[in-house]
Parts: sequence; structure tokens; C-alpha cells
Amino acid sequence: MRCGLWLAAPDSTVLRTEAQRLLEAQDIPLAGFTDEASPLFSGCEGRAGFLYRISEAVMRGEAVPAELIIRHLSRDALPGNVVRRYLEWQQNLRLYLAAVDQPVPGEGYFLLGDNLLCCPLNGDGAAYAVLPAGVWTDIITGETTSGCFRRLRSPNAMPIMAREGALIPTGDEACPTLHWYQPPENAPQHGLNGPHHLILHRDGDETCLR
Repeated sequence: MRCGLWLAAPDSTVLRTEAQRLLEAQDIPLAGFTDEASPLFSGCEGRAGFLYRISEAVMRGEAVPAELIIRHLSRDALPGNVVRRYLEWQQNLRLYLAAVDQPVPGEGYFLLGDNLLCCPLNGDGAAYAVLPAGVWTDIITGETTSGCFRRLRSPNAMPIMAREGALIPTGDEACPTLHWYQPPENAPQHGLNGPHHLILHRDGDETCLR
């Protein structure tokens, strides 16, 4: 899967330069330009629609129209914050995503490989999905769920969910790994609320993150 922020190339060199200038001013790295247009942004004119779609586009590895970047990043800080937030998640998960061919659509979600899924937000800021079998944990909030998933979210909080028991490599230093698991009933809870924990494995050591 393609990683980084890609822009659908405008015909105008001036617009290319303006898009690059805005991204640089907000410390948002640009991977490059492409002639591919993403259908996600078809008919997407308003700021809210752009915010809902940009997070999905980044996690799908799809290009963002350069003219929308110019329109929305020049007005206030939130659009840039959303782009940075999901580029950071994409970067943190790049070792996992490197093995993903392309996202696979489901009922209200898309799968990234076998163990991660994203639930895009609709025009009302709601995520609704019928999740695949098993327990899924939002890696941002720590919330666990199964079956039907229905949530209202802010524009910069599209759920990214991990399958219980999955080992997901993150970062690059010594290939640390995120591991969602449900310990046995008699296992120590480490003072954490709830049965599901996020464990970071690095260099043979385990750290409870949540």
C-alpha cells in the first residue's frame, strides 16, 4: 500500500508550488504528486466533508486533490492537524502496512491486512460498521467492541481498530510491537481498568500501555 501524503496533481505549476508551500509551513511532509484522482473527494466541497475524507484517504493511501489542500489548509489549523494526526498513525504502522496490498472494503469499514480496520465517518460524523467476527479494540481510545459498531466522532477521530490477539509491528527501533490481548481471569491486572490491555514488546521487554 502506498504510504505518505500524495496529492492529485493540478495542471498549474503555480498551484503545485502553493500546495507545497502550505504543507511546508505546517510541517506536513509531502510524498509526491500523482495523476490518480481519488473518488473519495467527488462532490466534496465543504470543510466538514474534507475533514471526514482526509483521514480515510491517508489511511487508504489515496491521493488528495491539491486544490482542496490549498482551500482548507489556508483557513485554520484543524485541517492540518487532522492530516498530521493520520500521517503519524500511518507512519507508526508502516511496518505493518508495508505488507498490505490494498484496503479491502467491508460493511462500514475497510480492512488493512488481516488485523487492522478503519471505520470511516459519514457526513454526520458517525461511524457505523458491522465488524468481522471477534473482538476489536480502538487503538486510539482503547475501547473494545464486537458486532455492530455505532459511534459519533469528531472529524479527527476516525476509529482505527486492531483485532484481539494480533501482533502489529510499529515504529522502526528494534521493531517494537503492539499486542492486544485478553489475559486469563486469574492473571494480574496491573492496576488497569478492564480486561483488554495494549502491550508494547521491545527488545524482549513488555510494557503495559493501556
